[in-house]
Amino acid sequence: MSQIKEILCMHHSHLDIGYTHPQNMLLELQCDYLEQAIDLCEITKDYPDSSRFCWTCEATYPLLKWLETASPKRIALFRELVARGQMSITALPMHTTPGCTSFQLSQALSTLNTIRTLTGSSVSTAINHDVNGQPWTLSSFMLDSHIEFYMTGINIHMGGIPFPRPYLFEWETPDKRRLPTFLGEHYSLFSQFLFTAENDTQKMHKGITDYVSRLESCTWNYDFAVLTATNPPLFDNNCPDHNLADLIRRYNGEGHEQTIRFITPEMLYQRLYGSHIQNVPVHRGDWNDYWNFGSGSTARETKLNRRAKQLLRKADFLECVSPSSSDAHYQKVHAESYENALLYDELTWGSCTSVTEFDQEETYAQEIHKKDFAYRCADTSAYLLSQQMEAAACNPAQSDSQDGIFLVNPTGFPVDQDLYVPSSYLQPGRTLSAVRAKSYLPYDTNHPDQTYLGNVTVPPFSSMKVPFKSIPALSRKADTITITDTIITTPFYKVTLDPETKRIKQIENRSNKQQLIDETSRWVFFDIIKEQIDPAQADPERSTIFPRDVDLGNRNISQWATGWPALYESTSFLFDTKITCEDDKVTLAYELQGCGLDNIHQTISFSANHPRILLDAVFSNKNGRTPHGIFFAFPLNLSKDWDCVYDTADTFVHFDTDILGSACRDWITVDKTVSVFEKGSGVTLACPDAPLIQVGGFHFGREEKEMKRSKNPLLLAWPMNNYWDTNFAIQQTGKIHFHYELTALETFTSERAYELGMLANSPCVTGSAIHCQNTQITQYLSCDNPCVYPIYLQPIRGTTDTLAAIKNFNDMPCDCTITLPGLSITAAACCDIQGEPTKFLETANNKSVKVPVLPSGIAFIRFYKES
Repeated sequence: MSQIKEILCMHHSHLDIGYTHPQNMLLELQCDYLEQAIDLCEITKDYPDSSRFCWTCEATYPLLKWLETASPKRIALFRELVARGQMSITALPMHTTPGCTSFQLSQALSTLNTIRTLTGSSVSTAINHDVNGQPWTLSSFMLDSHIEFYMTGINIHMGGIPFPRPYLFEWETPDKRRLPTFLGEHYSLFSQFLFTAENDTQKMHKGITDYVSRLESCTWNYDFAVLTATNPPLFDNNCPDHNLADLIRRYNGEGHEQTIRFITPEMLYQRLYGSHIQNVPVHRGDWNDYWNFGSGSTARETKLNRRAKQLLRKADFLECVSPSSSDAHYQKVHAESYENALLYDELTWGSCTSVTEFDQEETYAQEIHKKDFAYRCADTSAYLLSQQMEAAACNPAQSDSQDGIFLVNPTGFPVDQDLYVPSSYLQPGRTLSAVRAKSYLPYDTNHPDQTYLGNVTVPPFSSMKVPFKSIPALSRKADTITITDTIITTPFYKVTLDPETKRIKQIENRSNKQQLIDETSRWVFFDIIKEQIDPAQADPERSTIFPRDVDLGNRNISQWATGWPALYESTSFLFDTKITCEDDKVTLAYELQGCGLDNIHQTISFSANHPRILLDAVFSNKNGRTPHGIFFAFPLNLSKDWDCVYDTADTFVHFDTDILGSACRDWITVDKTVSVFEKGSGVTLACPDAPLIQVGGFHFGREEKEMKRSKNPLLLAWPMNNYWDTNFAIQQTGKIHFHYELTALETFTSERAYELGMLANSPCVTGSAIHCQNTQITQYLSCDNPCVYPIYLQPIRGTTDTLAAIKNFNDMPCDCTITLPGLSITAAACCDIQGEPTKFLETANNKSVKVPVLPSGIAFIRFYKES
């Protein structure tokens, strides 16, 4: 006799926006699938309880599309099915990557109350199938959205799982709350293991017997098994299986030892926690994702999308704190911008045959659609920011002259801003807001005609109007930079150069005399390196790194070929190095060759005004389809006791003590920065354009279970690769520019790392001030605690109110007092992500409110403003 008496089947359509079909076709099909699921629920409503058809809406994005055009009659029927328990809605709009920012995640969850109202569902569960992880921040955000249960079905193809599965645990959030989490089997295995496409109960019984036997040999202690169903041959983007309810009914009627039962995630949660279980294990940490290495296959668009999201954050800040209004058109563009950003950060990059049939029309179509999400977001986010900047500066649409510039700092720290403006701003002549709008586009330009005006300090959460005539008086005088043949000295660093090549041999932090670079390394500072399979030892095919076997993957057996032979190549010189000193900085410019790249131009700049080392590389990638990666190397001079901290969606993670189980350690996806340090010395690397990092050496495909801390670690920025063997681009050509910033540190603090990450993202916005006779500073918001302050503000649509995300950078509970001097606050409340109040707070003079925040947490505050 078996311990397992029931096989629980959760039926869903696994959402890949692309992969099996072009994106636009797929989204229309998903609406059809929902109609079919409703009909199947109705047809089987009188079936026995176990075989009554149930459907789970795995993602809310297709549901919202369906609700736009569904008839009142169908919506009413949908609500009835929800009430009967045959229809389930889970909380997440789609399956996304760690490329998502915290404000993007909160925006993605903001529609839940609308869905709850329209459908009658409590929406208390969330699902991520396929993807290998999510930012740790999302665990908190799910609790802040009243999600009680999180369920996953990871695909270990070029990936991995944090614990042997199936496994129930409680995921401890960054602020030490707990989210019940079920690490389920790979999605669709009910269909695969039980041969449902063959509609044969004998084969189904053999599949159940085999799976139950395997499950009973592990540590699963329940009297039921859980598998999810799709509809082969569509394992992804599938319609409901129209035969499944009858197949299950027939099987159950045959009187087998195990009964099959349709379930929803809510039913599973009740079964798991209704079994009087005790001592559910608790695990904390970032669920670092294997799969996001694919973002390096479209590096140009990844960079563009990251930049565009920063524009959205800035536009939201201005909309919340300035007196400008947003009409219906603006709100429509705003919603589309966030939607396109999220669609780019969705897990699917293109066709399932992108590598095997790279020259087919559908491959091109899906790649174009995917990239289009990034470009649409870039264009419309620039439009939104231009609208807010023009309104806040009170600029007319047309003028014959311009008096000065308008600066906005939406961050909680002062910013020393280098003032570069288009030279046309300084010339008399007609100027149009429509022309100025284009200056906000997050695109690189070849030769921008700009003039450097100096450096000014912009206070936190403030704007400045500065007439051109006043800028020289406001500018800080730079400290001296000295240059000899082999030594460059700035107020912050002493830089030693190789006398022949002028490559950097050493950088000394002048404040503590610590030397940053490991001079014994094979690689030089900011070296460009190409990694590829060594053709002398193995075939240069992706299967050399990951010889995929679907059956092994379904049985949770890893297929990483961890010993794959790698070959490394770095660049060499073409021309002499140029050293220039202007605009308060010294710049080393290199022309390089090698690594399968063309027209390599690299610059390293040291400023007299700040300690951030500005790192830029521009090159054109050749038409290389064989698997390879491109890296930038930073050989660090540290002892073996070094530590590493990176941020993901505004949560700081100690690598690897804060990584969940055996989630990915080969590489990490950073939101803004990664810091590698020991007591008294280290560096922070800000990564505004490319999120992928490897720490301690080259680790791709090595499936490391822990970080090996050896002396003098090699920090690697990893902007590009084409390693994925299915739906990611096999090649990327053309010119691309990557920017990084490296800063020496003596003591690591998360607030300083956050600040450095924001500075690399150019936090201040520079625009035109058409009418500006005198310098004016306007403070929009103030906060009395430098370790606790708002990291973003978002408008709550349909109201005049604001949702503020307050970040605590400390590991202890903290308070801060927030004041909005230019606005009248009628009330303020702690709230959920949807803006619903949970506790009203006392306000002072309709301007200030004291806010409590959990340790290392993000609190949400609703500011009620006069309409």
